[in-house]
Amino acid sequence: MQSLNTEKIVNLSYFKDFFTGDLQEDNEFLKTMILMLIGKNSAIVSTIKENYEKKDWDAIRTALHKFKPAVSMIGNQKLLEIIKSISDSVAGKNNLETLPNLFLEMEEICKQANKELESELKKYV
Repeated sequence: MQSLNTEKIVNLSYFKDFFTGDLQEDNEFLKTMILMLIGKNSAIVSTIKENYEKKDWDAIRTALHKFKPAVSMIGNQKLLEIIKSISDSVAGKNNLETLPNLFLEMEEICKQANKELESELKKYV
């Protein structure tokens, strides 16, 4: 597992393509996107935990599918790889014994990402 305390999880450069050049407008856009990402990260972890307890593999796959665009926006390749591994396992109902460790790693990355996003958000509030 990567060292979450020393490596940056979030890369917001994806959003620069959407900047208009108006500083106030760009800051408001980035603030909105950061708030959305924080909410999405927290919600996905809860949803997956609930559905894992129920062994609802389809619900986990659906939740992860909806989460992929947000993960792409924060630019974390490791998290995308974990999501793919979980999705593949639940789709084929194989390697299910690896899920607890993958979920834990995903949760840790999401927590660290949220800390970084909250720190970034302070620049725009």
